[in-house]
Amino acid sequence: MSLNEWSGVFTALVTPFRDGRVDFISLSKLLHQQAENGIRSFVVNGTTGESPTLEWDEVKEIYRFVRKEMGGEARIMVGTGSNCTQRSIALSLEAESWGADGLLVVTPYYNRPTQEGLKAHFSALAEAVKIPVMLYNVPSRTVTKIEVETIVSLSKVKNIIGLKDASGNVEDGIQILERCGEGFYLFSGDDMTCMELALAGAHGVISVASHVLPREFVHLMSMAMKGAEEVRMKYQQYHRFLEVLYSESNPIGVKKALYKMGILASCELRLPLTEMSVEQSRRLYFEMDALGLN
Repeated sequence: MSLNEWSGVFTALVTPFRDGRVDFISLSKLLHQQAENGIRSFVVNGTTGESPTLEWDEVKEIYRFVRKEMGGEARIMVGTGSNCTQRSIALSLEAESWGADGLLVVTPYYNRPTQEGLKAHFSALAEAVKIPVMLYNVPSRTVTKIEVETIVSLSKVKNIIGLKDASGNVEDGIQILERCGEGFYLFSGDDMTCMELALAGAHGVISVASHVLPREFVHLMSMAMKGAEEVRMKYQQYHRFLEVLYSESNPIGVKKALYKMGILASCELRLPLTEMSVEQSRRLYFEMDALGLN
C-alpha cells in the first residue's frame, strides 16, 4: 500500500458475535454494505472491535476473512497495541506476516509511561517491522496522552507514518499538521470533531459512525478535505445521532444501530460490556428514524 493511499475514511470494524463466537455471516453483510457505499479501508482489532476481549487467533481469523471478502485492493490496518512493548512487537510482526497494510498501535495503558517511555516504546516497535505504523492517541481510555512534542519527535522515526487522534482536540491537531509536515498522516479518531479537523488539513478519519453512515461519511469527508466550509452545516444534522450513539461505551451504540438496520443478527457484546439500555436504545432508534436510517 503506497503512502499516498493513507487518506479518506477507514471504518474501525465492530466484531459481530453470536452465542459467544464471531459471527462471520453478519461480518460479511457489513463488509459488503461498506464496499457498496464507497468504503474499502478498515481497522481490525481496534477499540470498536472489542480488542480487549478478542483472542489473538480470532484476530487472525477476522483479518483473513476481511482480506478474502474484500480482496487485495482493500486497505486493512490491524490493532497491535499493548502496554507491554515486547508483546506489542510480537503481535505486530505476526500481523505483518499476514500481509496487513499497516499497524494501529494504541498508547500503552494502565502502567502510565512518561513521554520518554512512549518515545522508546513506539520507536522500538517501528524499528522491528517493515510496514507503516500509525500511533493511536486516545487519552480518555488510556489515561496517558501522547503530547504534541512527542508526536513531532516520533514523526521522524522510520515506519511511523501517522497518528489517529481520538482526543477531540482540534488545536493539537493543527499544531501536529504544522510541525510534522508532509509525509505524516493525521487521522481523526473522533466522529464529533472529524470534519473540523479535516477542514484544518487532516487526511481522513478512522470512524465508528461510518458503519451506519458510510456513503455520507465518504462524501462529507471528501468535502472537508477539499476545504468546503459548508460541510459544517451539512454535518450538523448528525450531531444528535452521534451524541446518543456514544451515550454508552463504544461499541455498544453502534452494534445496536447495526442490529436495527438488519446488518448484524445480534447486538451481542463480550463482558464486561453489556447491551444498550432500554432508554438509550429508544433515543438511538428515534434519532435513526428521524434520519431515515432503517
